[in-house]
Amino acid sequence: MSKVGQIIQRLFNIPGIKYDVQMYVVRENPYRLRFDCNAMIFVNQGTTTAMVDQLSNPPDASFSIPGELFEEMEHQFNISFTGAGDNNLVCIMKFYK
Repeated sequence: MSKVGQIIQRLFNIPGIKYDVQMYVVRENPYRLRFDCNAMIFVNQGTTTAMVDQLSNPPDASFSIPGELFEEMEHQFNISFTGAGDNNLVCIMKFYK
């Protein structure tokens, strides 16, 4: 299982609750991404540091924004990358059915 798959399973595995997971890959610098979801995971698979709303996410690092059961987050994230290299930020969202 990939690193992204392992993170999804570890953070989003709730027995008996049905949800969908969507993934976006951000490579543009800068980028604005609007999410209306329950929870978010950001996985930096690039070689540059990703900045998500001024929070630094270095290469091979990830961070999550968890949500309570059936809670919905509405937010526009400002994403940018610092330095030269490969921009590759995987954004994973969880939506309840």
